Amino acid sequence: MTSINELSFGLIAVALVLIAGMLLRRRLRQPLGLALMAGLIIALVSFNLLLRTGDGTYTQSAEFESSLKQGKPVLVELYSNY
Repeated sequence: MTSINELSFGLIAVALVLIAGMLLRRRLRQPLGLALMAGLIIALVSFNLLLRTGDGTYTQSAEFESSLKQGKPVLVELYSNY
């Protein structure tokens, strides 16, 4: 079940490309249809690259705990890739 959750964006992207391909199958031989499919694929890849999470600020829990003890406000953002 976790593999479906891990791969959900890719599965949805493939489904969107297949559905768009079925809807545009008559136009796919024309430049407009090819441009629309290429635009959809580029948009999906760009969306995934822009919105994926980056590396965290802290790699060790001791670093994180020491930043909490400094007395400054700390923003904690919890995110799961799955």
